Amino acid sequence: MAKQLRASELRLEAQGRRTAIRSFCLGIAATLALGSLSACQQLGAHEGASLADCGIAVPPVDAGEMGSHGSEMRIFPRSNKMPGKYSGCQSVWEIRKDGTASKIIEAQYIDGAVVRFTDFTPKPGSVPKVCNFQDGKPIGPDKTCPSFEQANERQKSFPPGCLAKIASSTLESDHPCFQQLR
Repeated sequence: MAKQLRASELRLEAQGRRTAIRSFCLGIAATLALGSLSACQQLGAHEGASLADCGIAVPPVDAGEMGSHGSEMRIFPRSNKMPGKYSGCQSVWEIRKDGTASKIIEAQYIDGAVVRFTDFTPKPGSVPKVCNFQDGKPIGPDKTCPSFEQANERQKSFPPGCLAKIASSTLESDHPCFQQLR
């Protein structure tokens, strides 16, 4: 019940943000003789992405797994669950030694193309780095954002439980989990 209530709250909150973005963008567009309407529509479009996969604070139990430089990651949804024209988010969390998860990346897609890439790991004390994209190009002058191609790449992962199986296997490269890396 609490989970359903939270999902309803998130939907209402997102609807409010979409309304505010649209109002703001329409005001700008009228002022600039409609020149900014397209860019504003694209910037606001991510707000309408599948909320079921956007803004998730902790990785779901069916999140995929990856290991990198001694760190354990969770990825949701797994790339093989994202159709070609996917609209929604894919998130990556780092699992700390105490078992807690810290979101490090969230990529928002509209019709299969990334429109917003958020990096939650900037310098300590700073805000998350947000990079917006439109028509396969970055919006804005920020040269520290990943390229569209890098941001648009869906993160691959093993099915849940595979990292532990691989770690206990003596023939890692022959383990069946490797055949499920998607």
